[in-house]
Order: sequence, then C-alpha cells, then structure tokens
Amino acid sequence: MVRWREQRLATELPVRVRGHDSDGNSFLLETHTLNVSRRGVRLECLSAVRGEGDTVELEHARQKARFQVVWLGPPGTAFDNQVGLLSLEPTNNIWGLAFPPPQRITDEPAAPPPQAVLLSDRRADTRRTRPRYRCMGGVDIWQAGAASPQPGTLAEISMGGCYLETNWALPVHTRVELHMRIGDVEVRAAGVVAYLDPSGGMGVRFHELSPEDLRSLQGLLNRLAS
Repeated sequence: MVRWREQRLATELPVRVRGHDSDGNSFLLETHTLNVSRRGVRLECLSAVRGEGDTVELEHARQKARFQVVWLGPPGTAFDNQVGLLSLEPTNNIWGLAFPPPQRITDEPAAPPPQAVLLSDRRADTRRTRPRYRCMGGVDIWQAGAASPQPGTLAEISMGGCYLETNWALPVHTRVELHMRIGDVEVRAAGVVAYLDPSGGMGVRFHELSPEDLRSLQGLLNRLAS
C-alpha cells in the first residue's frame, strides 16, 4: 500500500500561545517550537494547557492559526513539559518555511514474532484488506518495563492495527501497550511494532483487545466510515 508522509523540521521558532486554562481563564504564553511540519508542531513548556483535545491559537511572525492538543509529555520523561499539536488549518503555513515534499512510503509490514497472538482466527493474509481510516488522536505507548509511556499521535486506525507518529520509533517486533484517545473514544490494545517509515512513524499490529475495547474500536470505525 502506498502512503505519503510529511517530514518534520527540527527548528526553534518563537511562538505565542493563546488559550484557556483549567479554570477557564485566558492565558498568553511565549515559548518556542522543537519541530514543525505542515500538519503539526511540538512545543516546549505549555503547563497551562488543560489536556488533549484542547484548542489553542499559535502566533508566529504575526501569522496565526488554530491547533488542537493531541498529546502531553508525561512528567519525568524526555517529553516532560512538551506538547504535541495538530493544525486545524493545515493549509495555513504560519512558519514561513518551505517544507520538503511528502515522502512516498510503501508499506510492507513485517511478520509478527512467532509468539504473537493474533486478534482473531482470520487468516493472516486477510488482515491487510481491512480498511484503514485517517483519524486524529493522542496515544500513550507503553513498553515492557518502562516507568512511563511515550506519547504519540494516532494518524490511521483499522481493526487490525494503527499508524502512529512519534519522535522515537521503536524497533520492529517490540511489544507495546497502547492507550488511544480519539475524541470521546478510548481504546486500549496490546500489539507489536510491525514496520517503521523514515519520516518518524511506526505501524503497530494489534494482537489483544478486551471485548469492551473491541466494541469501542468497532464503533469508532463505523463513525469514521460514515
């Protein structure tokens, strides 16, 4: 399957952030970017942000655009005091940068390790026919033995797995636990990293979901399909 991924540029640009805190009071913060792309940005130090799904306005060089919070860095990790935002106006380039053209990525997912338990008893060659849907959400990525999760952005999802954008992609065959949040829907799944792409993302194949999470996932996919 051919897909397109946009590259991120590691750069520090001054930016003003306007929004409302947990008490409903408006705030104006000055900070800087850590990396930017056409669709999103990672910022340093946004303690006033209420949480995922919150909407803020960013201003750079007198250019403004609205963004949505998709993840907050867990305290005590390399992402502490960082926030990932997704643009609500992707055609509005406020950064004044010429972004590289999207990269053409051909996915050939690697086979799961032999001990992986598949989600269903369907034949493995049917799993690639499951429709994928673009989505926007946050995800906590737990590795075995980790004291805290790694944040990521959920970009695509299906019944068989998902595609995550993250700054530290994990090796293929790494087992992970995912806590995904898409709007008002939460889904937890165990899976394995199936493939990487050079733009900084990874595909995860699900191999275990609870009956409740299966129902939540199916309901989400029905909504995305409609």
